[in-house]
Amino acid sequence: MNQMTISFKTKTGMTNIRHNNRDLSEEEFKSNEHKHINRALSHENITIIKRDIKEVYHDEFDDALNTYNSKQRRKDRKIEDYYKHVKKSKTLDLQREFVVSVGNKSDWEKMDFNKKRKVGEALASYVRDFNERHDHLVIYNAVVHLDEDGAPHAHFNVVPIADGYKNGLSKQPSFSKALLQEGFKEKGRGQLKQFRDHEIDRIQYFMKNLNIERKLGQTNDIKDMREYKETMRQIELQKQQEEKELQHLKNEVANMSEELDKAKLEDETINAMLRLKMISETEVDKSQFEIKERGLFNNRERVVIVPENEFDKIVMKANYSPLSNLLNDFKESILQIGFIKKLHSTISSLKNVIRELKAEFQKEKAHLENENQNAWSKYFEAKKEADNYKRFKSEFERYLSEEEKNEISDKIYERQEAEIEGGLWQDFDLDR
Repeated sequence: MNQMTISFKTKTGMTNIRHNNRDLSEEEFKSNEHKHINRALSHENITIIKRDIKEVYHDEFDDALNTYNSKQRRKDRKIEDYYKHVKKSKTLDLQREFVVSVGNKSDWEKMDFNKKRKVGEALASYVRDFNERHDHLVIYNAVVHLDEDGAPHAHFNVVPIADGYKNGLSKQPSFSKALLQEGFKEKGRGQLKQFRDHEIDRIQYFMKNLNIERKLGQTNDIKDMREYKETMRQIELQKQQEEKELQHLKNEVANMSEELDKAKLEDETINAMLRLKMISETEVDKSQFEIKERGLFNNRERVVIVPENEFDKIVMKANYSPLSNLLNDFKESILQIGFIKKLHSTISSLKNVIRELKAEFQKEKAHLENENQNAWSKYFEAKKEADNYKRFKSEFERYLSEEEKNEISDKIYERQEAEIEGGLWQDFDLDR
């Protein structure tokens, strides 16, 4: 069985019907745009459907247009020519073209024309099958080209038709809604892919009769370009994150190396200072020296002969003072390293204090929330007592006569006066 790619492409906008039907002038045939056409084979092309698109618009939309116009009271709201109206629209689809091909140029360079003719006839059968299956995609022009180098291919143009609109005409040309009403319910580009995959399956059915099996092309390796782009974006983000982590590790290693160098330098400096100090504090043992006289007559002088190792110590001791000043200055810088360490320690201590304060805050917050809850409980209890008092007062006023009410009020007043005189209300501000 021969393996060939199957291509199913579509595009929106206007189409070149005159090119598809080879309805061209001599001058147009000679142009670069049409030089690829072998006019000696143009009679082999298969014309399947050839209708004027305006005729299709009249057949499909005139009834809906008349109904719409009959409901319009204003003349400027009526539509005279629906084809022109749709052509100007930015939301409706005037038409759509499909191009279906089998194989590529290298495949057909090896085969005779008779094989190409049979594939062309199979493509024509597929287009007729398409027209029968899709009520919402009405073909107005369809032709199979066999007069070009390369693969045989079919051009067919459709008017998409969708119905059920509540605004405007009840029937309108919309490709996405037409596909939806055909049963392709995926959203966005997924809907077109679902439709394309379905049609390629149908094309394969017609090709199998010619012993041709579909071969996946390079573009089929990536099922969804958006998925591919998203994957590449995630890879790039992961790469950037790993680079940041690597740089962070490099910085940490550099800092640790710097700290280690400082520690080593501090140790070596301290050891050098200790050695110099030990030398400076060592007493010179004169008993190890030998004194001799040299010279003649008045030029004679006493010379001290010193062992070489003792002489080195004396020189070191003599030079210790200026060197000591230099080392003391360096010692100050070493001490600053200690200050930085102490500063880090202080920061760490402050962090601990902050953690403790946060813990205290959370504890105090929980305590206040508990007190707040208790306060609300007391409020509801007081409100309940107040409500009971209101009900009692209402019942009191309801069942007692005016004389009984006055008598009870007098007794309450006398009791309050007695309590005030007895000091029972001394803790309350009576003016408040």
